[in-house]
Amino acid sequence: RHRAAFSTIFLISGMSALIYQALWQRMMTLVFGASAPASASILTSFFLGLGVGSLVAPKLVARTKDLLLLYAVIELFIGGAALLVPRILELSDLVYLEAYSALESTGLGYQLLRFALSVVTVLPATMAMGMTLPVMSEVYRRHGLSTSHSISTAYSLNTLGAVAGCLLTGFWLIEAFGMRRTYLLAVGLTFSAAALALFARTFTTLSVHSALVGDAAVAVIAIHHQLAAGPKGAGVVDQLISRCQHQPDRLFRRRSQRMASQWSRTSHGAPTAAATVPVRPAGLM
Repeated sequence: RHRAAFSTIFLISGMSALIYQALWQRMMTLVFGASAPASASILTSFFLGLGVGSLVAPKLVARTKDLLLLYAVIELFIGGAALLVPRILELSDLVYLEAYSALESTGLGYQLLRFALSVVTVLPATMAMGMTLPVMSEVYRRHGLSTSHSISTAYSLNTLGAVAGCLLTGFWLIEAFGMRRTYLLAVGLTFSAAALALFARTFTTLSVHSALVGDAAVAVIAIHHQLAAGPKGAGVVDQLISRCQHQPDRLFRRRSQRMASQWSRTSHGAPTAAATVPVRPAGLM
């Protein structure tokens, strides 16, 4: 269930990112021109933000316990920053026109100004985009899904979404819906990824609470049996703690029921050798 939710988030995130990139390329071309230096400035500013975000993300991840909430906040920030890009471009256009008469169009100062305006326009959003993959990779790891197959599948879906977003934008979305509606669609996809992250977080939290209740119930049984059995029951609680490892939810419930039944039959003596202590479900440690 978690894997499906995370994979969907990866797919949507990749698709929206490339829709943004294609639209920003067109929008910024209207302001900075379609020359090779202008296109290079636009692409460089986009990838600069992605690189800075990927560098900042590990430090942020190390200080955060609730990564799904962090991811949702990042996606919400991307959507909000994307909504501001058209307004920032309008201001950049005014500055660029004023600088055109003051600076030589082929001079170094003019080129640097164009690059600076490109960076200021998209850096907040692209920096947040660069954080998404490191954060989601850590989400996979903390939920016990960090196998090579899971991570490679997630990155493949992200790349697939990016390719789909680029192709759809260039060949269909803009022609069918126009720039404005396509842009709002990308923002909607971003907010949908945030909503899915919050949805997955809610179910993860409920699973954690269920596991804690189960562990507490098992601990009560163990302590009761230890007190009833005296010296023969010593070490039962230690066994409960020492064997808390990752196991699936269904196995946890089955082992809890079997252990309770076995301890109920041996309430006047030590637990049988077959009575094993259940463990907490996967991804909840």
